[in-house]
Amino acid sequence: MQNYHHSGHAKIIGIGRDVEGLRSNGTTFPMHLSGGRADTPTGQIYVGICHNLTDYKNALLKLHAAGRS
Repeated sequence: MQNYHHSGHAKIIGIGRDVEGLRSNGTTFPMHLSGGRADTPTGQIYVGICHNLTDYKNALLKLHAAGRS
């Protein structure tokens, strides 16, 4: 968040990155995380969006495997 705070960009959704998410049971999963800052009449807010990429990554693996056969 400090990168957004000091950059001066007030976009709602910034360029995200793929990271490893952690479930409450301790297992991990692939996710895409993006965030940003918005200026509102009552002050600044920070917005974060997480997308679980498990199904997407599994579909890519299936496509890759199908291309080999």
